[in-house]
Amino acid sequence: MREANLAIEKLTHPTDAMRRLIRAFRSELNALNQIDEPPTDHAVKDDAENFFVGQRTVFGASDYASLLGFVVLKEEAGVFWLDWMHVAASARRRGVGSMLFNHAERHARKHGADKLFIYVHPDNTGMLALLAKQGYDALNLIEVTRKTRTKGKTLDVFGHRLRY
Repeated sequence: MREANLAIEKLTHPTDAMRRLIRAFRSELNALNQIDEPPTDHAVKDDAENFFVGQRTVFGASDYASLLGFVVLKEEAGVFWLDWMHVAASARRRGVGSMLFNHAERHARKHGADKLFIYVHPDNTGMLALLAKQGYDALNLIEVTRKTRTKGKTLDVFGHRLRY
């Protein structure tokens, strides 16, 4: 798929296609976190509605027929966060993610930001590969909590073994 076959547009409200992508994203995130439960309808609905609240801007990528992915940007005091980004599994490795990401960066620059800030799960290898390809470096590595819902996964951070 080439960029000429894709369109990126600003989305103004939740759609069924977006909710399907959110459900897929949440399912993948649950798997990364070793959570065996599927996302609830309520959680998916809430996520979709919250995309359009506050200082958020949502862009969708389509092939002129189907929504293939989306990116949600959140602006806080002149700082732009890539709040959410997801590309349908069937559209990955075809330039959709890069196109969405580049569009998000252009939007942030247009509004005075020189970079995006992004939280990424350490096992989200697809997103980490995309960020490396885009020239991004890790700023922070972990968020620490006392209780964990996962069993057995560990991460070596500067010589310290932590569960996650």
